[in-house]
Amino acid sequence: MFNHLFHIAILSDMNGRKEMAILSSGQLISGILRKNMIRCLKQQKRLTSKSLQTLLVPTVTQLDMEDVYLTKKILSTIWTQCPNLVAISLKGCGYLITDNVLNQFVQNLPKLERLNLCSCTHLTSKCLSILSKWLVHLQVLHITSVPSLTFSSVQNFLQSASELKFVDVFYLKTTSEQYTALMETAKRKEIKIILRDPKKKILEGQSECDFGPPDSA
Repeated sequence: MFNHLFHIAILSDMNGRKEMAILSSGQLISGILRKNMIRCLKQQKRLTSKSLQTLLVPTVTQLDMEDVYLTKKILSTIWTQCPNLVAISLKGCGYLITDNVLNQFVQNLPKLERLNLCSCTHLTSKCLSILSKWLVHLQVLHITSVPSLTFSSVQNFLQSASELKFVDVFYLKTTSEQYTALMETAKRKEIKIILRDPKKKILEGQSECDFGPPDSA
């Protein structure tokens, strides 16, 4: 007697080809197909906690939740079913991601190495100390367009980070002296930092706020 509920998902890829997968709580699907399914559900605004429970398994290591309407239940589903997650984008999820929510989230995902928090505007400068405390393996952080970040919080974060290789804080407001101090700290720690020079005008597209690090990061 089979107790699993099976779901048939038919998706179209970018070339219009149909893909079909039979899913159950005990089956694995390919990472590419899973990524395509999540992308399609995002586009159709049908990515819910229930659909994620079907798609997410411990073998998932990367997730792009950019601009997805998240709930605390969905975040809980992510850390419960993907304990081995090493990369996630929460870009544009500022309506939900506060310091307290972030604290609980990263506590449950200690293996994270790459994190995108761009435009999570409810975060404060405290979020960087949270990341330092719980994400000891963090290598890449995109956290531009977070207005509450301060020079001192970023400086402390750079100094305390043990494995950090890349950080994007492009829109951080600094004086010339603060800018120089951050650049020197980053150089000494061998961290690539994306930071606007206060003496220069902002050019469109200068921030590298995307899901993955550049090849040189």
